[in-house]
Amino acid sequence: MDALRALQDLAPAPAGTTVHAECIALHRGRRTMVWPTRITGANERRRGIVTQTQMVLEPAAGLTGRATRSSEKAERDERSRSSLH
Repeated sequence: MDALRALQDLAPAPAGTTVHAECIALHRGRRTMVWPTRITGANERRRGIVTQTQMVLEPAAGLTGRATRSSEKAERDERSRSSLH
């Protein structure tokens, strides 16, 4: 996937603190996806929001090893649950 657009609104967190990021797909289409990411710090205080619009590219003809749709979905779901430390 290639990023078409990324919008961000971030506030700095104090040095030495842990921040968490949660990313849940807002839209998953055949050609584009929209992923807002909510970044929080201590006490669930919002530190930022990043919204990315991704373009889905098909592999070039003749390439092998393409992942199945179910494995691609599992991979996307796993990435959306990851946290930043």
